[in-house]
Amino acid sequence: IVSASLSARRRRSSDRVSRAHTVGFVHSAFWRTDTNEEAYIGDIIQELSKRADSGDPPILIGVGPQTSLKARGWRQRLSEFTHGTSQVPFRRIEDLATSGRLSTAGIWKQARRDERILHGSSDLRRAARIRGCDVWSILRHELSGIALLQLPWSRRAMDQAASALDTLGPSVIFTYAEAGGWGRALVLEARRRSIVSVGLQHGFIYRHWLNYLHDADEMHPSRANAADRGFPRPDLTLVFDRLAERYLRDCGRFPAGAIRVTGSARLDALVSRFHALTGEDRRRLRNAIGAGDNPIILVTSKFSQIQALLPAVVDWVVRHPNVRLVIKAHPAEPPAIYQGVTGAARNTTILPASADLAALLAVSALLVTVNSTVALEAMTLDVPALVLGLPNNLSPFVEVGALAGAERAEQIGPVLDALLYDEGRRSQLATARRAFIEHFGLMSDGRAAARAAEAILVLSRVGIGGQGP
Repeated sequence: IVSASLSARRRRSSDRVSRAHTVGFVHSAFWRTDTNEEAYIGDIIQELSKRADSGDPPILIGVGPQTSLKARGWRQRLSEFTHGTSQVPFRRIEDLATSGRLSTAGIWKQARRDERILHGSSDLRRAARIRGCDVWSILRHELSGIALLQLPWSRRAMDQAASALDTLGPSVIFTYAEAGGWGRALVLEARRRSIVSVGLQHGFIYRHWLNYLHDADEMHPSRANAADRGFPRPDLTLVFDRLAERYLRDCGRFPAGAIRVTGSARLDALVSRFHALTGEDRRRLRNAIGAGDNPIILVTSKFSQIQALLPAVVDWVVRHPNVRLVIKAHPAEPPAIYQGVTGAARNTTILPASADLAALLAVSALLVTVNSTVALEAMTLDVPALVLGLPNNLSPFVEVGALAGAERAEQIGPVLDALLYDEGRRSQLATARRAFIEHFGLMSDGRAAARAAEAILVLSRVGIGGQGP
């Protein structure tokens, strides 16, 4: 509520807002000011700008705070309210909200009413008994969070989305994280205005994400509520490969015509960088990290996820002085945190998150992770990967033999031995990996961004089903 009130009073840009056929909604926290591009879909935005009709480039609107949650303190948030977004080529969605659209007092009163309704529901009270256990004390607290935090935020996001769409009047909008809070608000408000919406896959869709798990009846309009048109999926979702397509179709109950495989622009960039490296580039990197001609094991994982199993990896490396362990820190964690485990191990190097991933994969004999999607990118580059801490989100790839796995610490050493020194095991893993990649089309041809941009631009001209917008 405080945030909504401050947003309504923050300093707004005086620049005139232009209308556009194509409008992209990006998350402000993920705009890279050093390279002036969006971290997830920057390549697609560049392609859209190059291909757009003369005089009608796509307009970008930023949603959410400019700094990520872990990096944001109250001083940074207050600065955004008072000074606005700087050094970014987009308008904030708050700038497009009309003064009468956000009623802070009304939202607060409704939140309190919602809380009383939820707490007073006899149906919810009865449902709080699970297998003979009464969990009402826990559920009651969670219901308060829904009423006082989630629903007010959702109302505010939908009001801001509605105001932005009314101001800009686009034919098509695109965004990523379309299954999150902002994405749902944008798709709902676009649907109400018959504006075509496009969702862009920006990362691996994990098999347990509730945002993508839907029963068939969720996709159909409600029989009791005439205003309900079913689950607010985008009119078209552009995905990386046939694996994501199958998941949205089978688990998300998306109709086939609402999904299109266009490829991964980020993977294209990684593969291009990987193959551009010369033998001399690789030799210099090997020397810089102290590996020389020795095999390199690359670790890319959140410390919070790998900390219980990393000591077993380090112990094995210490017993194999001819192997170099290289740890690439996760962006959300400082490199120094890994040193508490590696200690004085001489054949270990810790690198910051900014280290060149493509170059590191190019010189590595093996990748080790817990849940990082870098394992999937390594697959396409024919770099074997070991997944620790099973079961986890990468379990399906281990189960089909495309990735190696280890559940417990005592299994790690023998698996590392096999993956580095057993040619039969390495060959077996490579065969399964390549078959999986071919079956699901997890490949790169350098044209993913172009395909995605063209799909969006076609929709801006003809709409869904070949009808004009």
